[in-house]
Amino acid sequence: MRILVGIPCLYHHDLCKRAIDSVYGKPNVDILLVDNGAEKAVSELIQSYDCLKIINEQNIFVNPAWNPIIATFLSGGWDYLAIMNSDLILQSQWSEVCFNRWNVSPDEILIPQMLDAVPRKVYTNFQPSELVTEGTAGVFITLNRKQAEIIYPIPEEIKVWFGDNWIYSILRALGYVTVIPPNLFSYHAWSSTVSKVPGISEIIESDKVAWREVVEPRMIERITKFKTDAENGIA
Repeated sequence: MRILVGIPCLYHHDLCKRAIDSVYGKPNVDILLVDNGAEKAVSELIQSYDCLKIINEQNIFVNPAWNPIIATFLSGGWDYLAIMNSDLILQSQWSEVCFNRWNVSPDEILIPQMLDAVPRKVYTNFQPSELVTEGTAGVFITLNRKQAEIIYPIPEEIKVWFGDNWIYSILRALGYVTVIPPNLFSYHAWSSTVSKVPGISEIIESDKVAWREVVEPRMIERITKFKTDAENGIA
């Protein structure tokens, strides 16, 4: 069993390094770094790692950057894909936890506990739940090959928002379960990368319109098709 971890990077050298280092060098884990029109320090950081890379000359935004990650995954021999934010730091045993879960339940979509990295005393007594029935977690998404095929491609009419809504809404409607394992933790540093993107407010407003008028109806059509195919015995 192998995992491909895709990380789009743009700003915040130190946070990017901490995020990459938290997943880099693990057994049976390959890394795909996306230079999404990153600032110079981040571009140089990406080049310093011996791993797969995608270089975008300019920022193509979140959802369009996720699509080539998914495409790379589907074209290779990996069993699972994890897409993570560059401001997320995973615990050192994250891959072992994932492998153990998938060995028992290969279709589980895993979501780590999203904990604020500073200060740690805030979550000393945190009590994790096991099952997630609503909400999304766009900072860390896991997919197996079938799930990735179902949701690919994410409509690129939406640039920054709603990509995770597209993924989770389709998969949950088709019966896949999103789980928060009690022993899978991450530290979310809240880098506010999105707020640094020029014209971000206008992009988000455009995403809202695109979701409502174009993408959500397309999502419903896709869900209906997969359900109908399943009823008719079409793989």
